[in-house]
Amino acid sequence: MAERFYSEKPVAIGQIVALDDLQSHHLLHVMRAAIGDQVQVFDGSPQAFTAQVAAKDRRTVRLEILAALPIEGSSTALSDIPAVLVAAPVPKGDRFRFLIEKLTEMGGVAYQPLLTQRSVNPLTPSLLKKADQWGIEACKQSGRNCRLQILPAAELGDVIAAVQLVPERIVACTPTDLQRAVAAAASPAGALAGAADGCQRAEDGQLEDAAGGGGGGFGAGHFSLSGVDVAVVVGPEGGLTPSELERLAGTGWRPLQIGPHVLRIETAAVAMLAWCLGRYAAGDRFIGRA
Repeated sequence: MAERFYSEKPVAIGQIVALDDLQSHHLLHVMRAAIGDQVQVFDGSPQAFTAQVAAKDRRTVRLEILAALPIEGSSTALSDIPAVLVAAPVPKGDRFRFLIEKLTEMGGVAYQPLLTQRSVNPLTPSLLKKADQWGIEACKQSGRNCRLQILPAAELGDVIAAVQLVPERIVACTPTDLQRAVAAAASPAGALAGAADGCQRAEDGQLEDAAGGGGGGFGAGHFSLSGVDVAVVVGPEGGLTPSELERLAGTGWRPLQIGPHVLRIETAAVAMLAWCLGRYAAGDRFIGRA
C-alpha cells in the first residue's frame, strides 16, 4: 500500500493541498519525499486519492491531487458491515490510545465517551486532541478512509435517550451483571421506569438535540445517528451500578456477556465491536470454508 496522508480540508481532483505540520514532517523528514513522488491522500470521507508532491519547503509539503481511488464501502464485503457506535468511559493512560486505535482499525463508526456513576477519567480538550491524532494514524496504517467519530462526553441517560431509535442496542455484562440485567428486563417495574425516563428526556428536548436537531451534547456537530445500526454500552472500572443496569434493561438494551471473566474497558469495547461485526462476516472470507 502506498504511503497515506491525511488532509484536514476536503480534497478534489486537480487541487493543490498543503499538509499540516505533522503530516508534512513525516513526508519530509521520515519519507524523504522528492518532487514528483506519489502518495495517497484521504480527508475523512469514504473517498481517497492518489497525489504527487508538487512543492515543498522546510516545513510544508503541497500535494497535487491526481485521481480518485475506489470509494470505501463500495464493495459488497464492506457495504454489508453494520455501523456500530461504542459508548464507553475513557480508560486510563495508554489504554485509551489502544481503544481509539482498535475501534478505528476495526471499522467502528463512532466512539461515545460515557459518563457513569463510577467514571473517573473525563475527556479533557488536550486528551481529545491526542485521540483525534491517534485515530488519524490508525486510519493511515489500516487503509481506512472514514475517520472514527469521537463524540462529546455524555451521561448514560442522555445516551439512552439519543439512541432509542437505533435498531439494535447491546450492553456488555459481567456474569453478575448479566443476571441482574435479565431480571430487570423481565420486571414490569423496570420496564415502566425505563419508559418513563425516556419520555421525560424526550419532553425536555434532549432527544432532538442528541440526534443532531440542535446543538446539544450528544452527537453535537456533523455526526448523525440516522446511519447507526448498533449501539453498544460498556461500563467503567467497577462496573455499571444496579440502577444503571436496570435503566438499560428497562429501555430495551440487550445484555451480552463475552467470556467468563471481567474485562477491562478497552478489552470489552473491542470484543463487543468484534462480536457485532463478526455476525456479518461473509463465508467466502474464511479460507477453507464452503
